[in-house]
Amino acid sequence: MRNNHLSGGSEGSALATANSKRVVDTFSASEGKSTRLELRTTSDFKEKVRSASSLLGVDMSSFIVLAATELAQKTLEKQRMRLLTEVAWDKLNALIDAPVNTQKDDLERLMLEKRRYVTR
Repeated sequence: MRNNHLSGGSEGSALATANSKRVVDTFSASEGKSTRLELRTTSDFKEKVRSASSLLGVDMSSFIVLAATELAQKTLEKQRMRLLTEVAWDKLNALIDAPVNTQKDDLERLMLEKRRYVTR
């Protein structure tokens, strides 16, 4: 089966392109565009973006927004997620499951002692 909107390529790449276009269309339609972002780049980069965006059948702005959105999402997820080795996971669970220490710790001591400074 050939995708008539694309020139060349296999069925697999046509399907991937169609899926990417749906993502771009969904992103473009889901939020009103109210902010402008400008960037300076090389003519080679601009040509690559123009070629790639035409393969997806979207404008260059939508293509750049899609690429930036994907990278931003991956970066944010990487920042929020921490992967632990099995040993580290077991150590964390042991700390969580350990009985509470009955000795007063430094934080508790600081919270219970009288204030040294009086505010007026």
